[in-house]
This record gives sequence, C-alpha cells and structure tokens, in this order.
Amino acid sequence: MTLITGDRVGVNAEGRPVSVQQAEGRKNIPVRMRYANGHSYAVPLDAQRLIVRGKLDERLFDVTLLSGPEYRTSQHAGLKVIVNFAGARPAAKAEVRGAGSTVVRRTFPRLNAEAVSIPQDDASEIWEAITDKAASGSPWTT
Repeated sequence: MTLITGDRVGVNAEGRPVSVQQAEGRKNIPVRMRYANGHSYAVPLDAQRLIVRGKLDERLFDVTLLSGPEYRTSQHAGLKVIVNFAGARPAAKAEVRGAGSTVVRRTFPRLNAEAVSIPQDDASEIWEAITDKAASGSPWTT
C-alpha cells in the first residue's frame, strides 16, 4: 500500500507491515514501525513530528486500517484525504491542487478544507505540498 508520503508498505494477511520501500528522495527518512491497540503503524520521522504537533492524523499511517478490504478497494482510484487550510497562506490551495494529478472531490467552505484524491504514484507530490512549512495544511483521512 502507498502512504501519503509516497512510501510503500508491504503487509501480511494480518495487516502487519513486513517491508517498506521509501519514495524517491526519502531514502534517508527512517520509518518507525509501531504496534498499539491491535493496530500496526508505519510512521516516517517527518510525519511523526507533524502528528505530535496535531497537524497530521495518525490514521494516515495505520496500516492495519489502510490494508482492510474497504480501504484497499477505495484506494484503487487514488489516495483520498481532506486538507484543512486554516491558517495557511493563500497559495497553499493552489499548491495542493497542482500536486501531481490531484482532483478536488469536494469543498468545505465553512471549514476552509477540501477533499482531494491523488493517484498513488503522485503521493509524494501531495506530501510535499501539504507539508510545505509555509502552506501549513493539515490532512485528515476520509
């Protein structure tokens, strides 16, 4: 499965990670495997910092959840996330929309957020757009 960072995680039948293939340009970013409450997580170091700060939802790295049949089926059409632009600079929306082949599926004007999907091969591009320090967007799973 492909994480929002573009890193790919191989899982066994129980949803436990068995391999990690880091995305291009991310070879030096360690991915920590963690097990909690019956779930397995594969969290890259740069993502962990954002999770701790409350900018990123840890469920984006819950490989037990993401390897479930309902998620795997929905991910064939691309990764789906909600990006909250609260506190982001005006150009942040354009950067997210311009990341790879991002498609805006729905907008939430009152929340200043958008539900987007992006092909798995373009995941690292949306990761760069949402983690740009100036953009400050915060994604949540859908």
